[in-house]
Amino acid sequence: MAHSKSAEKRARQNLKHRAANKARNSEVWSIEKNLRDEKDAEKKKKMLSIYFSRIDKAVKANALSKGKASRKKSRLAKAAKTA
Repeated sequence: MAHSKSAEKRARQNLKHRAANKARNSEVWSIEKNLRDEKDAEKKKKMLSIYFSRIDKAVKANALSKGKASRKKSRLAKAAKTA
């Protein structure tokens, strides 16, 4: 339990930030899932571009670390290329 006004405010901010980060990550995960399930090469290429954009935005907002984003992008690009 927060003991000061600033601690109470920080707790409120943490809840908001946690919800925003969860939404960003959820969007990234759902796009990734749809991308892996996609069969059409043209759609896959377009979705890959959207996926990269969303990942970069998540990194910019500190919802995802740089290394994890890089690893996800690399692995998915490799999977899309071979499929």
